Amino acid sequence: MGFLPSSIENHLLNAGCTTTELLVLRHVLDGCAFTLRELAAKTGKSTGVLDQATKKLIGKCILRRESVNGSPKYVLASPDGILRWLREHTAETLGLLKRREDDVCNFLSTVERELRRPSVEYFEGRTGIERAYWQILDAADGSIDVFLPLFCKEEDDPLCDIRQRFTLARRRRKVAYRVIAHDTPLGRRYCSRDVFEERSTKLCAPALHPIPFEQLIAGGVLGCFSYEDERACLLRFPHLAAQQQAIFNAHWHAEEDGVTVSLDCITLAELEGAIPSL
Repeated sequence: MGFLPSSIENHLLNAGCTTTELLVLRHVLDGCAFTLRELAAKTGKSTGVLDQATKKLIGKCILRRESVNGSPKYVLASPDGILRWLREHTAETLGLLKRREDDVCNFLSTVERELRRPSVEYFEGRTGIERAYWQILDAADGSIDVFLPLFCKEEDDPLCDIRQRFTLARRRRKVAYRVIAHDTPLGRRYCSRDVFEERSTKLCAPALHPIPFEQLIAGGVLGCFSYEDERACLLRFPHLAAQQQAIFNAHWHAEEDGVTVSLDCITLAELEGAIPSL
C-alpha cells in the first residue's frame, strides 16, 4: 500500500504510535514481509531505530516476525491486531479520564463541604461596622430582611452617614429591604418614611416580639449589630440564617393576615453561646 490516510495517521499518533512505527506500518499493510535492511532502504531510517519500532509493534500484536530462508522478516500479523490495540488504548484512556473525573468530583465535594461549614467574623468600631454592612450587601441574593430596634430618630443616629451610604448602594443594586420594628412612636415615624427609602416596614408589639439588637439576614449570612458596644459579627451559617428567615417570614405574613403571633428573636447571649460550637 505504501501510504496511510492522514486521518488514520492522526488517530494512530494520538493513540501512541511513533512516526517510525507509522513508517513501518505503511510498508507492511500490503502483506509483504521485510527485513530490517529492506525497511531501512525504504524508510531512510537506521536499522537500530527500526529494530526498536518493530519490537514495539510486535508487543502490540500488530507485527509478526518470521524466518524466510534463514533471514528474519517482519510482516503484518493481522489488521485486526491494529483494531484490538486501539480498543485497548481507548479503554485505558477512558479509565484514565474516569479517574480524573472522580478526582475532580472528590475535590469539589470537599470544597462544597468547606463552603457549608459555619464561620464567624467579628468587626469593631465604626469602620468595622461599615465593612460588615458592605459584606451583608454582597451576600444579598436580591433582598435583605432586618429585625431593627429603634432607639432614636434616623437623623440622630450616630451611624446615620453609614446607613445613608448603605441605602444608596442598596438602591443601585436594586436590593429589596424589609424591616420589622417595634410599634412605638419612633417605629411609626420610621415606617412613615418607607416611601423615601425604598423599603417596607412592619410594626410589632414590643412585648410579643423582643428585638434585642439589629439583625440582617442576607442569603446564608446573618449579621448581628450592637451599636452600644460598636461591634458586629457576621455568621456564615445557612441553617441558622434560614431559621431566622423563617421566623421573619412567619411574622411578616402574620401581620398581613391580621394575626398576632409571638416569635422570639435569638438573643445575643444565645448567639455568643452558640459560636464556640461552630
